[in-house]
Amino acid sequence: MNPTVKTLLLLVLPALLGTACIPFDEAPPEFCRNADTKRRQEICGEQSDRSEQTSPDGGSGSDAGTETSCTDASHCNSPPGECYAAQGACMNGRCEYLPKPTGDVCHDAIPPTQCFNSSGTCSNGVCIASVKPRGEPCDDGNSCTSDTCDGAGSCSGLPSVGTSCDDHNPCTLGDQCNSSGACSGTLRSCSSPHPNQCYQYTGTCNTSTGACEEVPKPNGSACNDGNACTTGDSCDGNGACLTGGTPLECFDIREECLISTGCSPASGCTYRSSCTSNQHCQEPGICCANTSGITSSNARCL
Repeated sequence: MNPTVKTLLLLVLPALLGTACIPFDEAPPEFCRNADTKRRQEICGEQSDRSEQTSPDGGSGSDAGTETSCTDASHCNSPPGECYAAQGACMNGRCEYLPKPTGDVCHDAIPPTQCFNSSGTCSNGVCIASVKPRGEPCDDGNSCTSDTCDGAGSCSGLPSVGTSCDDHNPCTLGDQCNSSGACSGTLRSCSSPHPNQCYQYTGTCNTSTGACEEVPKPNGSACNDGNACTTGDSCDGNGACLTGGTPLECFDIREECLISTGCSPASGCTYRSSCTSNQHCQEPGICCANTSGITSSNARCL
């Protein structure tokens, strides 16, 4: 309300109501106690029974919005945003704030990314963020890309093919950036050496330590316990070859005139010849003198 009009009302209305004229500074409390509802609302700022004031266009409040009820401007110091004046006015019992001039610097609602400037500008009470120009350096957190701002507030990058990197997998070697912008390496080989014959040919790499771990062959897998006098040796499933397999049976070899003499753990079955040093094995089980021959009729030494 126009201050002049308000002053006139404060001076004239008490006379109309049959009260004595009161000094201006004392008029509000005295006047507000005796005025009717309409004047208490229009002049004294008494809040209406309605919970919300509406603007002429049907909207709620003014351009700046309102806060809690007030009786004077001292209550109006909590603007709804950084782009409103810090001090508001008490209008019809409610605080209203004017937007700051367009272009004023602000920091409200700036996206927390590298490709936005740290401050924006006010426009009609709203803080408008400003983006960094295209090509401005940034970091998308991927060591395998070369990054710049795209001019729209996002950070994007191109793959740095061939650049050394770390894929954080201790089971890979020679890690490098690939054309997809990812870091990868060559899997560590765990094929040699093996502890013994009762382990798988290929071991596995421990992804926590990068160490190769050998895998035992299944229980019952064939092996050699080092004793030539046993057969059917097998692994125990824990990486050891069981000893004491089936004993090797050694038989005479008549075709060579050999007689079994037992078994040696180092070489296996042992034999001696049934022929003397002056004889040779002419045919199975038959020894002949070195100068003798046999006849076709009786197959005996002459």
